[in-house]
Amino acid sequence: MTGRRKQWFEQWLTETDSPTEASIFNFHRFAGDGDHTNSIFMNRDSQLFTVSITCIAMNAEEASMQYFDAKHNCTTQHSLSFETVNR
Repeated sequence: MTGRRKQWFEQWLTETDSPTEASIFNFHRFAGDGDHTNSIFMNRDSQLFTVSITCIAMNAEEASMQYFDAKHNCTTQHSLSFETVNR
């Protein structure tokens, strides 16, 4: 299974010229071959399953975080702006 997940990731990298926060999130949410017991976002008989996905994006001005709660099917986003300090 590890090898298959590696193939999915390598294929995604080949098909994705400039990864964005959304495309990375979508990879973690939807990558696989439809077999939910072994997909990246998995559910093995409600005994072992993905509970959340967190994405963090940063640049010189801000950091933003997106959190997806799989149990409640809801997304939360937060941002933090950086202030330049001259010394």
